[in-house]
Amino acid sequence: MADPPPLANASLAGRALYETARSCLAELERVAPWHLLYHPPDDLAELAPRLGEMATIIAGLGDRMAPALALCREAAASGEPAPAGDDVAFALAGIDEMVQHELGLLRDLIGPEGEGRLRGANRERLTEVSADLKGKFASSLMSATAYLVCPGASSGFEVEEQLFPERAEEFRLTSALAAALPEVLAQLRRAADPALFQDLLTRWRLGLRADPYALSDLVTLRGQLGSLLIGERRRAFYTGDYFQVRQREGLLAARLGELERLHRESWGRTEREAAVQLRSHRTRLENLLFGVAAVLDTQLLRALVGEAQIAALRRTPVPFQPGADAEEWAPLVAQDDLRLFLEMLFGAVRRRSSLARPAPSGRVRGAAAAASEPDLVPAQATAAEIRAAIDRVRSLLTGPLAAGSPGWRSFRLFQQLLGKRTRIPETMLEAVRPAVVRVQAELLPSLRLSARELGVTAAVLTQIEASCTALLVPAPSPGELQSLFPPHLARLSSFVEALRGTLARRR
Repeated sequence: MADPPPLANASLAGRALYETARSCLAELERVAPWHLLYHPPDDLAELAPRLGEMATIIAGLGDRMAPALALCREAAASGEPAPAGDDVAFALAGIDEMVQHELGLLRDLIGPEGEGRLRGANRERLTEVSADLKGKFASSLMSATAYLVCPGASSGFEVEEQLFPERAEEFRLTSALAAALPEVLAQLRRAADPALFQDLLTRWRLGLRADPYALSDLVTLRGQLGSLLIGERRRAFYTGDYFQVRQREGLLAARLGELERLHRESWGRTEREAAVQLRSHRTRLENLLFGVAAVLDTQLLRALVGEAQIAALRRTPVPFQPGADAEEWAPLVAQDDLRLFLEMLFGAVRRRSSLARPAPSGRVRGAAAAASEPDLVPAQATAAEIRAAIDRVRSLLTGPLAAGSPGWRSFRLFQQLLGKRTRIPETMLEAVRPAVVRVQAELLPSLRLSARELGVTAAVLTQIEASCTALLVPAPSPGELQSLFPPHLARLSSFVEALRGTLARRR
């Protein structure tokens, strides 16, 4: 089998690095293939030895790379071209730092005996943690290897694709997801038409049949959601996002399926019989419709039940119980609705896609380009929405962006190391990007709703948005890293820390 083109001019030490990385990834896929992580066996104890072996492979990367690292140092000592030993050690340390959190979670789940708490509610958690660990490790290793083997390449993404075919597939799937999400959002807006829902309520309350195809837009939406989750396409999601979409699709399916059944039954009877049937099921039909609205868009639900009821439910939320009857809709009010979640997901995936595939030079942005993108600006916020937005800000700053979280620690580590090193491996850039994407795709949208209450001006939000965009520029040069990144990193760091203080004073 011919070498990938980037290896044509690689040194012996560079080839050793690549071959070691390639064998590590192949062994990882043999031990814990993706299909097992997404569809684990019924008895999770059967999977535990594989996951333990996966953890061993990931934790042992440094030992596995030791011979290649020695070759790099020997080459440097004799004046031969080769990846710098310090750069290799730095990249390996960065990968190790990035996976420590997930590695610890996985080991805790499987336990010292290889079985741990692989029971019941932990099934989904196990799948999520193991898939996230494998994905983060593999992505970091491929990125670091491409940087080390071909440090002068103009496009690190093209090199990664040539060295690792699975990386090319990952980029392709992410781009496809970025293209599909606007269509799903557009369909959601059509399906969540307040006039349609109000008409259904009115007719069913009067014992009148609705149009035979009144639910068709909702059925189409459910099909589009399912198409996002099918087969290989799920690899384009971060695993947590995949489970969030899957959960909402399941909630929608349960309620829509029952609605369809009752709706079809009304058309399988005479008009008089249908009137009796619809009146007898009136309460259930109403609650199912409210449940669909709660899953899709809280603004739609507010139009149906009124602001007072939504506000009351948010003051004293009803705990959500998986597997509860489809007629139960009150617990859904406390969750982010599908519209909000998909808008945030689209923002994050679009940025990931643009990092993988930089826009061609000369591409014009502006009103014409923006017109083709879904409107992510929320309507006028109510008091309840503002409180919910502040809660989301607090949740982000005590969760994914907490001072001790892996993502924020990686961000601060990158900020510190940038002042000491001119050359930063791509793996370290990958480490800082998740925190920046969180700020841009999740924190800023919530702050736009709650800025006045938190004392944040529009000008500050514009500056933070600009800094996030600058920090997410694809393949920055060493000069750009040294001259452009530090002020944006400092601005973002100071802003997040100040926001923590603001929220602490509100308690």
